[in-house]
Amino acid sequence: MMKTLSLINTIKKAVPEQQAWWLLEKLTGRPQKKLMIQDEVEVSQEQLAQLQDWLHEIVMNSQPIQYILGYVPFCDIDIIVKPPVLIPRPETEEWVMKLITELQPYKDQPLKILDLCTGSGCVGLALAHALPNAQVVMSDVAEHALVLAQENKQHNSISNCTIVPSDLFEVVKDYAPFDIIVSNPPYIPTEDYKHLDSSVKEWEDRLALESGADGLNLIKKIIQESPNYLSSRNKTLEFPQLIMEIDHTQGEAVTNLLNESGFKNITIDQDGYNKDRVARASF
Repeated sequence: MMKTLSLINTIKKAVPEQQAWWLLEKLTGRPQKKLMIQDEVEVSQEQLAQLQDWLHEIVMNSQPIQYILGYVPFCDIDIIVKPPVLIPRPETEEWVMKLITELQPYKDQPLKILDLCTGSGCVGLALAHALPNAQVVMSDVAEHALVLAQENKQHNSISNCTIVPSDLFEVVKDYAPFDIIVSNPPYIPTEDYKHLDSSVKEWEDRLALESGADGLNLIKKIIQESPNYLSSRNKTLEFPQLIMEIDHTQGEAVTNLLNESGFKNITIDQDGYNKDRVARASF
């Protein structure tokens, strides 16, 4: 037996306090709330060795703690995470939750939603879970992402979605038209990518992050091609038809691209850090 706080204080020498509790949760299989009221916790030598291995990976090899924990909570579902598939970020969850709230008046309608560059599947699966009458098509060009998205679909017992390999609209056009297109595409400019933390560059797929000199390579294609695959029946409905996550430097450029392609009701939403993060528009 070990003193719980003593063990937490030891872990905190390597990682922030909340991460220390997450690691202890995984190590013991007990939730933080119960651990916090326990004066002592039973851990074996094997468990202590495992904990040391985890801390070594985090400190010495820059491994993201999410890959060690194996999952992240995201909009009322659990998303399994494995390298090199992109780890869902809080700022992504923020705009997806906002969209889910906006779509509640239409939850009984058979909306057709496309999630481009789905990665782990977090966005599309969260929408499918919250809108059981919707049909969600999720696509990616990376095989490892498609495998993980399928695993997350099964893990969360979500049936109203279809996962397909597609280079943007190449294959998913067969499922069109869509009422809504969502995407968290790669959008980091090449020069900015060079300066990312090693926990990102050494572990997560570069193709899911970097997108040319201005970071707009895929965003431009999505904006230009989306009108061909959007339904015209939503002109009287009050929700955006194209929602994309963007880099905080791209608000003006993306607004101009949307205008050039004929989109209306264009807004750039900020994230919790007051940075431009999401472009929304209707066609």
